[in-house]
This record gives sequence, C-alpha cells and structure tokens, in this order.
Amino acid sequence: MGGDRRKKLQKARAMKDKHPEILQRLNHLNKLRKIRRRKAKRQAQKQEEALAALRACMEKYRALEAAEALKKEETSQTAV
Repeated sequence: MGGDRRKKLQKARAMKDKHPEILQRLNHLNKLRKIRRRKAKRQAQKQEEALAALRACMEKYRALEAAEALKKEETSQTAV
C-alpha cells in the first residue's frame, strides 16, 4: 500500500508543471509533513526536558538520602 502511494506521489510530482492544482496540493501535503516533523521535534524536546527534571529530582533525593544516612552513621558512632 505504501508503494502505491509513493508511485502516486511520483506521478503527481511529474505532472505538477502542467497542472497548478497538483502543485498546490503537493505544497499543502509538504506543509503538513513539515508541521508533523516540527510537532515531533517539539514533543521530543518536551520529553527531554521532563527527563532532565526527573533526573535532577532523583539526584536531589539521592543526596538527601545520603545525607540522612551519614547523619545516622555519625549519631550511631557518637552513641558508642
């Protein structure tokens, strides 16, 4: 099915010089594809930002846990 669509696009590209409507529709299709790519980029960027925020949050809590563990260790050593 995808191959058939590709053939149709090739034929349309070949005919675009003869028929302005075909050129117009091809331009519209390309514009839609461009928008889809831009949205995908934006989505990927948002995902990267969310992952970075998650990593930062995890690092923060790891540091807090490590500090608490150190505190417990120090208090247990002073008690002995």
